[in-house]
Amino acid sequence: FIHAHISDIELSLTLTSGVVGMSPSYFSAFFIREAGIGFKEYVTAERLRIAKKLLRESTQSINAISEQCGFLNPSYFISVFHANDISIILYADI
Repeated sequence: FIHAHISDIELSLTLTSGVVGMSPSYFSAFFIREAGIGFKEYVTAERLRIAKKLLRESTQSINAISEQCGFLNPSYFISVFHANDISIILYADI
């Protein structure tokens, strides 16, 4: 479910826990136990992994890539990218 909806800005712990039939708090604890990281951190890491691939392999704009990766807006995408990696502009030029 998570991978199928990774580009959906509505993807959340609450939505996902409902799909699997667990309470959000139980699902959160279960997810951490199984994945080793929190749900939000996992989703952000997956979105950034996809974004890095698109930045390297496509000629799409940052706006298009941020939308494809499920970020609310390009400014937020850039700030998350910077907080987790190097400059998005430098990364795209690698």
